[in-house]
Amino acid sequence: YPKSALAGQAAPYLATAPFGGTSIMAQAAIAGSMGTLLTPGGVRERATTGAQGAAFGAGGALTANMAGRVYGFAKNAYRPGLAGEFAASGGKVSPGQAIDSSVLRTGEWPQCAEATFDFKKVSGGLLVQSSDTGIVTAADLTVVSEKAPDDVQIRDLLFAWKVAKYVKSNAIVFCKDGRTIGIGAGQMSRVYSTKIAAIKAEDEGLSVKDSVMASDAFFPFRDGIDSAAEHGIAAIIQPGGSMRDNEVIAAANEHGLAMVFTGMRHFRH
Repeated sequence: YPKSALAGQAAPYLATAPFGGTSIMAQAAIAGSMGTLLTPGGVRERATTGAQGAAFGAGGALTANMAGRVYGFAKNAYRPGLAGEFAASGGKVSPGQAIDSSVLRTGEWPQCAEATFDFKKVSGGLLVQSSDTGIVTAADLTVVSEKAPDDVQIRDLLFAWKVAKYVKSNAIVFCKDGRTIGIGAGQMSRVYSTKIAAIKAEDEGLSVKDSVMASDAFFPFRDGIDSAAEHGIAAIIQPGGSMRDNEVIAAANEHGLAMVFTGMRHFRH
């Protein structure tokens, strides 16, 4: 698409799809630091690269104005397709452009203005906790390692952190170049979540070397960092707060990894 068609659209496209029972997201900037201009089909490809088989029959979403490009995104890919907003022409499909999907316009979703709660059913009652609505920006990160992440790594770390929010704990997420390349979800050990994320990336033919990793909660031992380094991770984002943070940070320094703390955790159980 001509760049002129993108004028005024500062928000990036964001595609989502079920990933082995877990929501994954892949951010694809239409025009930005990556210097690329992606079609909706390109956005779709970036969102599903990490688990192409799991994306079959998935649901997808775009956060930016579709401006008539629903077809390129939804064709043979998502069921249903969600678009935050799109121009009037975006809802029309030309003859021969049959979409095997439902395209839904949600409008702009309001920001959560007040505290909400998450409820889990347990035997004899409910477990109530605050909803995970926290947002972390680059300014909130604390570099705790000797090596600091560069600007590209910070972008990927923040993206990986967003993805980890939607992954069942214990959650480990690998990201590289603005897309998810591997996820380890629901394991009792973060080391095993890390191993699973690496296996998923390898199965899709994706290189983990120099990618970044997000952990939804702190590392209780250094073994998670050792495992990350073994698989080629270059930078890590995690909440911090373990009684063994010093050991974990020392492990990152030994392996030459950059590590940042968010000061908050995710908690999807």
